[in-house]
Amino acid sequence: MNVRPMAPYAYLYPFPTESLMRIAYHFDFDYREGESPVGYASEVIRFVEGWRLQKTRGLLSETRREDGSLLLRDTRPGAALPEVELTGSEAAAYTYCDEFRSFPGIVRHLRERSPGQEISETGVCGFLESLATHKLMLTDGGNWLSLAVRDREEPHAKQVNSKKAPPLAEMCAADPV
Repeated sequence: MNVRPMAPYAYLYPFPTESLMRIAYHFDFDYREGESPVGYASEVIRFVEGWRLQKTRGLLSETRREDGSLLLRDTRPGAALPEVELTGSEAAAYTYCDEFRSFPGIVRHLRERSPGQEISETGVCGFLESLATHKLMLTDGGNWLSLAVRDREEPHAKQVNSKKAPPLAEMCAADPV
């Protein structure tokens, strides 16, 4: 296969190839005779090209308000819930999952944040599952990630929209958090 550091490494670093192999992050290599890399990625390349040619790709954005609530706006094609308002523990769970978080870690975070509130694992699980079902979060079955991109903060919640988005708990059959 002839894997080797990309050519610029030899010009940038005056070291033998063995040393360059240890420090390089990018490599050149040769394919076996008769193999074409295009065949391996053709399906993904077609998908990405089709996506790039779409005029409206949409966006899932998160607007944090001064009162601590979140407004999720989903303009992606096929969005099930174009606008969702999260408050209290729902907002806390969503913002906490701005990086991949384990389910026990999420429950622990919510309980530490609100010691006087009853936070049930069933309620948290139902809430997270409803977000994943509506493609607002991603899960691998044990870990959770919020998908919205942070937007600007709104100074006043009432300025966002004349029609207030209903809380997710009202729109879903899931137990409230």
